[in-house]
Amino acid sequence: MHGSEVLNMLLTEWNTEDCIAVRCEEAREDAIFEIARKMKNAGKPVTEIEKFTGLSYDAINQLGC
Repeated sequence: MHGSEVLNMLLTEWNTEDCIAVRCEEAREDAIFEIARKMKNAGKPVTEIEKFTGLSYDAINQLGC
C-alpha cells in the first residue's frame, strides 16, 4: 500500500507563501506557452520563438495550434 506516502502528504506543512510562489511560477509558465503558441500561429520562425520565450525547439514543435 501507499499508506506511508499518504501520511507524509498529510503531514507536509504548506504555508501561504509557498502556495503563492508555486502558483506564480505555474502562471508564468502558462503565459510563456501561450505567447509561444500565438507566435507559432502567426507564422514566426521557431528560432525567433526560442529567442523570446526560452523554450526549446522540441517544446515549441509540440505546441498545439
